[in-house]
Amino acid sequence: FISLIFVEKVRATVVIINATDDAGGYKVGHILSTNLIATTAATMRAGDDGTGKKYRSFIDFNISIIPIGVTINNVILNLTLQTDDGSNDNIYGLNTTSSNWTNSELYAACGGGAGATTYLTNDASWNTAGINTPMIVDLGVNASANLTNKLGSYWFSICIQSTDEADTAFQAFYTSNQSTDQSRASIPQLIVNYTTAASNTAPYNITLNYPTNNSQVNNTN
Repeated sequence: FISLIFVEKVRATVVIINATDDAGGYKVGHILSTNLIATTAATMRAGDDGTGKKYRSFIDFNISIIPIGVTINNVILNLTLQTDDGSNDNIYGLNTTSSNWTNSELYAACGGGAGATTYLTNDASWNTAGINTPMIVDLGVNASANLTNKLGSYWFSICIQSTDEADTAFQAFYTSNQSTDQSRASIPQLIVNYTTAASNTAPYNITLNYPTNNSQVNNTN
């Protein structure tokens, strides 16, 4: 007999998701230590503005485009600085979208408090890139695992905290609330690489028999 085995190859896909404010509760903005929140500004801040107000940024991404059940290979964040104070950043994941927190809870979570998962600490990538230069940063294995768990709920939220909150300086990243050509080209993006699982079909065992007066083919799958 002859066995024919049909195998579907693993398929890799990369999706780019722009951050947008929308009616579904997905927001982009910053939260202040005074518990004020801003989601319509052209930039989101991280750090201290020199008046004692400390900012932490947050972004909600709508990930409904990613199918449930895929394998997440890596999660990349693309941000562009509009203002740079020379500090590094801590990146956290949130266990729900920004609109589901009180302002004080959101501020605490965006500093690694309750409801947050640490992705990166003291990361220098955007500081190294400088202003008006898009920089993509792999958020690591914790982000991949977290995004996998969020696929059925269609959102993925992150926070950015400056490592120099004690200093009187801040970073400002472009948001999705933009008007200039530069800022429109600098919208925060989530770049996700995933693969669909390979599926092996059962082999078709084709047996060829040769009786005296005819030929017979049996599909013994």
